Amino acid sequence: MREGNRYTVFSLWDTYRNVHQLLTLVYPNRQRDMVRTMIDMYREHGWLPKWELYGRETYTMEGDPAIPVIVDTWLKGLRGCDINTAYEGLRKGATTLAQTYSSRQRRLPFVGLCALREQYDNSVSHALEYYIADNALSRLATALGKESRCATALQPFAGLSPLLQQRIRHT
Repeated sequence: MREGNRYTVFSLWDTYRNVHQLLTLVYPNRQRDMVRTMIDMYREHGWLPKWELYGRETYTMEGDPAIPVIVDTWLKGLRGCDINTAYEGLRKGATTLAQTYSSRQRRLPFVGLCALREQYDNSVSHALEYYIADNALSRLATALGKESRCATALQPFAGLSPLLQQRIRHT
């Protein structure tokens, strides 16, 4: 059993953009315990949380919101968690297509905004959430000296440019 508090009811999609950054600055011990809890969840269940609710993952949120939370915490200098295990879980969530984990069940074909809208529900929001997570993961890979893996993490992020360029041409 590790030292510190265990947290539950992670609605990370709702909190990763602002609450966790604030906690890192104002309540660093709580934020550290939350990151440690996420890493413990990965050890226990094989996946980082998306929206863990009362001890069970709901698999209902888009993207990989644990990635930017853990990366931002680490890059702001808050240590005291097993970053290598965290990186393993972050990378697994970003690169594994698994039917039991709703994060990356499919890779969306980023061929154009119209095609995305027709083929997939919430495709644009899914794509943007993945780009945010992939960018964060590549920044952590660089910080940890794992540049060779950084290219793999950034590969899906490259699809954002054509998507935005096509959108700009149509406005």
